[in-house]
Amino acid sequence: MPMSHDIDGASRPNTSRYHTWGGLRERGPFFVAPDRNKFLVLSCNNIQVILMGEDNSTINACATYCPSLGNSDAQPQLIRYLLLHGECSGLGCCNRGIPKGYTSYHIQLQPSNDSSSDAKSSVYIAEEGSYNISKLMSEPRGVALPALLDWVISNSSCQKQNSVAPGCRSSNSFCQNYTSYVYNGYQCRCSAGYRGNPYILDGCQGTS
Repeated sequence: MPMSHDIDGASRPNTSRYHTWGGLRERGPFFVAPDRNKFLVLSCNNIQVILMGEDNSTINACATYCPSLGNSDAQPQLIRYLLLHGECSGLGCCNRGIPKGYTSYHIQLQPSNDSSSDAKSSVYIAEEGSYNISKLMSEPRGVALPALLDWVISNSSCQKQNSVAPGCRSSNSFCQNYTSYVYNGYQCRCSAGYRGNPYILDGCQGTS
């Protein structure tokens, strides 16, 4: 599922602004997979961006800084730096993990006093490893990136950990309780030595 957002810095500079990501049914079975996606910010505004959950709890934050773009060579130099180092550590780009999976997120932007008022910022929720920072910096903003989703059979649990459950329809599968900050339920897994889809008949096949 692609998730991205462009934010125009021209209005209300140096004031906090709020934006929302959605698209998944609230309290539905699907949510952003925690620890498998990144919260990514590309910006030459000097800003701090805060990622918040549906309950407005702070999940993570990162900040970006850029040298003055009054010099026409500044942006190419920044891209060359990223090409050489492959880093996203605050210079025009920052990223952080997403330890809590939700169906939507709130984003708060806090520009610094010396933030540029006419630059755009792009914020993504994207699968870790699915993007190239230097290419993103050189392409037009608004490119969609994939995000990984997770899901659980909610309002239920395994009677016994690693036991069978109605949702685990394949032989050679087992039930595993899932508890997170937001969702409680269970997931099905293929047994050791098997792989595939444990939710369908004969979905787990031997790997040998």
